[in-house]
Amino acid sequence: MAIARALMTSPKLLLMDEPLSALDGALKAQILPYIERIRDEAGVPILYVSHAVEEVTRLASRVVTMTKGRATRVDAGEGALVHLPRFGDSRPGSFLHAHVTGHAREEGLTLATSPAGLLYLKYADLPIGTPIRLFVAASDLVLATGDTGQLSTLNRLSGKVTAIFETGPGIVVRVDCSGQVIDAEITRRSLAALDLALGKPVSVLFKAVSVEAGGVYRIRTDPLG
Repeated sequence: MAIARALMTSPKLLLMDEPLSALDGALKAQILPYIERIRDEAGVPILYVSHAVEEVTRLASRVVTMTKGRATRVDAGEGALVHLPRFGDSRPGSFLHAHVTGHAREEGLTLATSPAGLLYLKYADLPIGTPIRLFVAASDLVLATGDTGQLSTLNRLSGKVTAIFETGPGIVVRVDCSGQVIDAEITRRSLAALDLALGKPVSVLFKAVSVEAGGVYRIRTDPLG
């Protein structure tokens, strides 16, 4: 109701200060599409203040990172997303760009194409041709070398290792899949078992069900926001 009243005044700017902070995940998932529609259809720039990386990921076209009351980084577009700190339950992961190319509703799937390859996602009610970005958690990814054989995992992307980071007890392996950079979180034992090193070819695997419909975000194609 507050948003509706604000829009009735024909504002030049909307300020949303942690608007969803008191809501659980299910309610956030219901409300975020409405904020997304305001962004895309109302033509009103939104200044969205939030600690929730997933909300920023979904809504922002320009990101200002604040530290101790000062702007420490300003990024246009999605280049900012890899620099954002993680808070609370936010999970590290990667963002893939794609276009919706089809639906298999009887199977509960949406198909999309990206530079990294064909993607199978949970069904999302988006028109064919819609440009999207999708979030894939690093912990949901599986790395493989050689023939992957017969697996239930539908998404299988090919790439090369470009970086290996230590993250406390775990390891993050960065893989370049035809220009799409993907971070996978694995154990030290897996790193040794696969004998991973810079430049080594690997397959990145993840299930279609790993990407929730709520984790598929429409990309704005105009410069507003």
